[in-house]
Amino acid sequence: MSKEVLENHNNDNRYIFCLDELSKMQNRKMEYRIIKREKLENVQRFDFIYNDMLDIIRDISEKMDSDDILYLNVSSGTPAMKSALLVINVLGEYQFKSIQVATPIKKMNEHTHDGYDVKTLWELDEDNTNNYNRCEEIDCPALVKQKKIEIIKKHIMEYDYEAALNVAMSIKDNDANYLKMIRLAKYRLALDFKNADIADREIDINFFPIKSGDERKYFEYMLSLTIKQKKAQLADFLRAITPLILDSNVPILTDIFNTYKVL
Repeated sequence: MSKEVLENHNNDNRYIFCLDELSKMQNRKMEYRIIKREKLENVQRFDFIYNDMLDIIRDISEKMDSDDILYLNVSSGTPAMKSALLVINVLGEYQFKSIQVATPIKKMNEHTHDGYDVKTLWELDEDNTNNYNRCEEIDCPALVKQKKIEIIKKHIMEYDYEAALNVAMSIKDNDANYLKMIRLAKYRLALDFKNADIADREIDINFFPIKSGDERKYFEYMLSLTIKQKKAQLADFLRAITPLILDSNVPILTDIFNTYKVL
């Protein structure tokens, strides 16, 4: 409860009154905890709201049993509160279900609270009638997809095509051209020419300047060496040079490598 909400609570007990009445109507015990933020006036501040809500959700999650379910209302509160919950949901660090609640009139609420009579409003509340439900579970697929796309980009920039492919597969867009390209990149980096050629034929782009023969083998192998260099995998880079030199039929270089036993 922010400062303003807490003032409403202290004036007429509107929130606890409704929870108590709901408990009576459903004939079950309801436990609740009021989280007070008496000094919170700038409810539009996303950073504070986000960190505060994340701490609260973390605390609840750590105390949950395996069969407990956490539901979060992502429709109520200030824009910063709703945005914070959606971001926490998309990050996926904690398991909960996001619930979207439509307004009673199916459009923006009119905030007219002068002369607020909580008892009369409770009696007239349509939510108390049978089979009246304004709640809907959402999973924010667009935001989740965008998050995964950014992760894919990061993996690709690090030449981790295996990880990028695993994330791309979870998007379940099997006909996407980028998925085919990532799969091709994975096989190409692994020097799996058979599967790389199959993947290459599925894309209307020519990725291989050399199609066959020893020239292709050496060319692709040297490309893989450049990636080890870019990733600063110097030990792997030096070890990977050995077979290239030993197989190059250059007697002097072969003798040097045999003498120093660079493996």
